[in-house]
Amino acid sequence: MTEPHVSEAPASQGETNLRVSTLELFFDLVFVFIITQVTHLVAHPHDALDFAKAALILGVTWWMYGGYAWLTNNVSTGRTLNRFLLLLGMGSFLMVAISVPKAFDGGGFLFGVAYLLITCIHAFLFTRAQSAASARAIFSIAPFNLISAALVLLAGFVHAEWDWWLWGGAFLIQVLSPIIGRVRGFSVSSAHFVERHGLVMIIALGESIVTLGTGASEETLSANLILKVLLGLMLTAALWWSYFETDDPRAEAAMESVEGPARSVMAVRAYGYAHYIMLLGVIFSAGGLNNFLSHKEEHALIEPGMLLALGLFIYLLGDVLFRFWLGIDRLKFRFVFAVLALALGFVLQHVGNLVQLSGFTLLLVLMLVLESKLQKAEG
Repeated sequence: MTEPHVSEAPASQGETNLRVSTLELFFDLVFVFIITQVTHLVAHPHDALDFAKAALILGVTWWMYGGYAWLTNNVSTGRTLNRFLLLLGMGSFLMVAISVPKAFDGGGFLFGVAYLLITCIHAFLFTRAQSAASARAIFSIAPFNLISAALVLLAGFVHAEWDWWLWGGAFLIQVLSPIIGRVRGFSVSSAHFVERHGLVMIIALGESIVTLGTGASEETLSANLILKVLLGLMLTAALWWSYFETDDPRAEAAMESVEGPARSVMAVRAYGYAHYIMLLGVIFSAGGLNNFLSHKEEHALIEPGMLLALGLFIYLLGDVLFRFWLGIDRLKFRFVFAVLALALGFVLQHVGNLVQLSGFTLLLVLMLVLESKLQKAEG
């Protein structure tokens, strides 16, 4: 991949040479912390419900984070008022991030207030879009976002037993809103949109590296620990390769191949729905890697190998959907390896950590090697 060109200019459909601004990169730093907090929920669950909490929290925050990616795809980051409001949104995302651990247990009020502010800023800024069609289109989506935010806020006031209904309802509204409210009126600049979401994937994979480093720093250095860290790095690199070698460049070509409403629909399916599943898989994988390095997880709710296997399965399943909605081939190939990753978790659950990590890493490397050979044979 070529080194991205950074631009402060606004993006609009038809201006495919525009790239992500430095303000957007700065904004993304907050999302790193949200990924960190959700990963901690997965790596150190108190019960099985913590996995569902992680999925809901990621889903709700990912939806509005994605909304800001659509926003900066249409609204200039160079205007002073726009910058100020984006920074205010960034501060609100930070409040959301610090309240993630208590979102279902006493911290829902702060989460809800900050999330509502995020939603309001997003709706207002979209009315300043250079594309009149995009400025109008936000009125078909904003009501659903506001209802979802209101449900999350309400969850901070009611008894804990109602949290699941309110959070579940908020997430369901978000998932269905593109179908009900429609996204066909929005303009999408392919190059900017693909790069922005690629950077999010880098952020998520970077959290895996941070997890390896922090986990290792809490343990006594040994040859065994160093080997685990290096294998974890290789596994994370394989995930990076699986996305950026083929999916990322071909995604931009796929987006460029369609125009108007079809591009908007493709964008929300591939980068809204499929990317959510892929990110959830990366987070579960990071949680598994963290627990491989720790001796404090002897009585963990789920074995590190099974958590990693589940993460790889979810990631590859999301990648299959990503490829399907973008028209990228070899869907069955990746689906087979998703199933193999999950099966390998069961097969290797009674062997040592090094063997398990080696097995998962070799599986991903095998997938990449075979896929490369298929690509060359077909090319």
